[in-house]
Amino acid sequence: MSNQDIPDIVKLIHDLNRTDPDEMYFKVFADRVRYFKETLEGQAEIFKMFDDARKEASDVRATKIAKSLLNTTFSVEQIAKYCGLSVEEVQRIIEDQQDE
Repeated sequence: MSNQDIPDIVKLIHDLNRTDPDEMYFKVFADRVRYFKETLEGQAEIFKMFDDARKEASDVRATKIAKSLLNTTFSVEQIAKYCGLSVEEVQRIIEDQQDE
């Protein structure tokens, strides 16, 4: 079967499961993978994306924990301290819950 006979969706699935750009059908994917893997700028960009995602996940978890502590005897200051949030962030969480 020649490359022309392979449906684009199959090529796309194939490319999404590859880490070597030389094995990809679509040049745009191959070029982006090469950029992220083979250039310092691309690597720095990927590291920043991962760091941002990690921070966001951490913030979401801290917010969930803070919400669960609101109905306890902990003060806003204690919740902020234990969750690694500012007092202002905890107060915003309280306001957001009151608006729901």
